[in-house]
Amino acid sequence: MKKTIFLLLLLTAMAGCHEKSISERMNEIDSLVVRELYDSAYASVLRIDRSELTEREDSSHYYLLLTQTSLITHHPDTVNMLDSLAIPYYNKVENHEKLAESYYYKACGILDKNDFPEAVRYFKKAEEQAFLTNKLRLQYKIVENLSYINGVIGNHTLQLDYAQKALETAKAAQNKEWIAYAYCRMSFAHSRLHHNDSTVILMNKAMPYARYIKKEDQPTFLTNAAYVYKYTLPDTAKKYLIKSLEQEESSVTIQHLADIYYIEGNKEEAYRLWKRALAINDGIPKDNILHNILDYDMEHGHTDHICETVNDIIHIKDSMLNSLRNDTIKDLQLRFDHEVAMRRQEQVTGNWQKGVLAAVILVILLAAYIFFRRIVEKNKMQEVQMQINDYMSQIHDLEESGKESDEEIARLNKQIKDYMSNKAPDLLKGSLYYEQIKEDKIKTLSEAGWKKKEEQQFIDYYTAIDYRTVNRLRKAKRKEELTTHNLFFLLLQEMGKTEEYIANLFGINLRSIDTIKTRIKVVE
Repeated sequence: MKKTIFLLLLLTAMAGCHEKSISERMNEIDSLVVRELYDSAYASVLRIDRSELTEREDSSHYYLLLTQTSLITHHPDTVNMLDSLAIPYYNKVENHEKLAESYYYKACGILDKNDFPEAVRYFKKAEEQAFLTNKLRLQYKIVENLSYINGVIGNHTLQLDYAQKALETAKAAQNKEWIAYAYCRMSFAHSRLHHNDSTVILMNKAMPYARYIKKEDQPTFLTNAAYVYKYTLPDTAKKYLIKSLEQEESSVTIQHLADIYYIEGNKEEAYRLWKRALAINDGIPKDNILHNILDYDMEHGHTDHICETVNDIIHIKDSMLNSLRNDTIKDLQLRFDHEVAMRRQEQVTGNWQKGVLAAVILVILLAAYIFFRRIVEKNKMQEVQMQINDYMSQIHDLEESGKESDEEIARLNKQIKDYMSNKAPDLLKGSLYYEQIKEDKIKTLSEAGWKKKEEQQFIDYYTAIDYRTVNRLRKAKRKEELTTHNLFFLLLQEMGKTEEYIANLFGINLRSIDTIKTRIKVVE
């Protein structure tokens, strides 16, 4: 018995250890929403104990999920919670994705109340944030809603612009259902702009994707397609409308079918269908249907309900005027786009200025590094030259002493060579060039591939073995400033090379030698 109790306690403890954190559970709810399992997501949100929300981040995420799932599943409105919790927090921490979602669902809640200007304002805020992320699903939903609103209020150019953005996003996401809706919305916008050819072409592009539309959305999609075809292909339009009505009865669908019958001359059937559409309470304004009924009644002398019909039309128009302030909403969107563009331009300019400043600092640091490196290398070279010069002086003294000193001279020469190999490889090269010149092994500098670098290495080595001579030549006041090439010329003369040899070495004539001598002539 004791063992059984112990085992139960152990299992309970293990289960507690594996209990998921509040943030993990909310991330799972996010995944349910992405998979469009909205009822499960809403139920999961309600199961969360709010007392567990001890962190501001968890609280913000919770109320975003609650608002999101409440809206989608048509439960009580919780949109105001976004203003006090989620939006300020995500704005502060610059979480573009969550801030975009918060603005988006705030806009959806406002749209349900038919406050189009305020809904557009929040959709635009959501759009700005969403396009700073890689969340295509969120980007698509935002521009789709903006296209819908602009279609409702009559801003059809903007309706088309947003529909095109929706199509681009749908293609980027490779979502065939979104592609179908985007083409359909673009077709609608062109129809309202009286671009009849584009209207049909775009709807034809949408139809192959119709099979990817969800079953519950098929009636609406078929009705929209029929609207496009009803004046150009009425038989096709009727087929789509009848198929739509078999799945769901809608006042809009019935109205389109009635319009086709009226155009065909079957006015009685059209009138019957208009009456049928008028009786459906689906929240869609019936002003056009009432106009058609009014015209039919006046044409056929049915005067009993004319005044009542006119009053209904006036009432609908007045209620629509309060929400469909299309010019105001259009200006709001354009102004918001302008402000966003200005903010982005300021950001780009700021980044450009920072980049230029960083580049300038980098160039200065690089120049300083090169400058100090050259100083270090120059000091190092001078140190090596002075040491070699000291060795050469010792060799010179040994040679003049007349004593048996060959071994010591050989040792010093080896020490010089080793010193150059370890400390100054350029001097070692210079020594090779010096020996080649001394023994007349180089006939012309061009054939030997000599450039300014080789001349400088020769001079550096010469300085090491005969510092006094090079120093005297450099310090002498001359007609023109002494260049590397002209100092090389003077050292060749110090070595006893004739002008003919130097002219051949340089690949010039004797007259040019005279010109060099004139330029480097010592002046008193």
